Amino acid sequence: MIVDIRWGPDSAVLNAESESKIPMDFRKRPFHGVISYGLRDELKGLPESFQWWHRYAHMIDQPPTPDDDGELRVLRHLARQRGVLSFSESAACAALSLRSLRAAEWSEDELDSAELWNIKEGHVSSVWLVSVRHTDAATPTPFILNVARDRDAGPVLEYTSQAMRMLVDRQPELPIAEVLDIATVSLTDGTRTREVVVTRNEYISRALEAHLIGSADVTRARSSDQQIVLIERFRTSSEHPAQIIGVHGRYASQEERDRMYQAVHDVTAAASSGLPYRVNINHGDLVWAPDGPAVVALS
Repeated sequence: MIVDIRWGPDSAVLNAESESKIPMDFRKRPFHGVISYGLRDELKGLPESFQWWHRYAHMIDQPPTPDDDGELRVLRHLARQRGVLSFSESAACAALSLRSLRAAEWSEDELDSAELWNIKEGHVSSVWLVSVRHTDAATPTPFILNVARDRDAGPVLEYTSQAMRMLVDRQPELPIAEVLDIATVSLTDGTRTREVVVTRNEYISRALEAHLIGSADVTRARSSDQQIVLIERFRTSSEHPAQIIGVHGRYASQEERDRMYQAVHDVTAAASSGLPYRVNINHGDLVWAPDGPAVVALS
């Protein structure tokens, strides 16, 4: 089966290889621009350290050179300690998950090709839209793979995914994307092998990520001055490519806002009985689609 790897808002083609030959190094590589869950916690105690990420996120998985400054050296060391996945390692995990799924659910002659598209990322996971084309189908079958960003993010992705399942089991009418599978894949790097958590989720078509404006509390308040912006893509600095400087999108209408706030309220109320997770609008947990709001993650 041929696997086409794509990345970014324009679905740029990265490579087309047999999934057994997913490249671990790219001459012109994309990178993860959002700091990972464990590394973010590691840097909280270091003054100005988040600026290091903005400056060097695209360089931490590249071979060290004598010209590297101290900040980059420290960032590389901490990333290794926390088991932060590079973009190519995340792509490899997504491909390994797809291969396992193919072996479990489909025969070789059923499948024609597949596409792995890194459509977004957060602190906890990189998000891959998988489109599998069957030989006898006119349109591909889409679903989402979430790949844990680092060693600390793995349990968080697993537990929040279990919580989403539990909430839907309790109240099937909740607007929560279905969690189809929670698993691990074995990622080998030289002589070291580690387990990486990967979840398979329902794909919400034509969804825009929601972000709250005008309030520090992103899990509560509901007032007319709290605008919600629906994001099509993020804009980043040309000097520091991991630094977000703006977005392209639109403001949600009052009706859309009301429905999104109601969705957050309903899920939060259901989670309040024994689950330590909530919907954080500014963590990418909520999207707006043509059919209405959907919760795609918990924080």
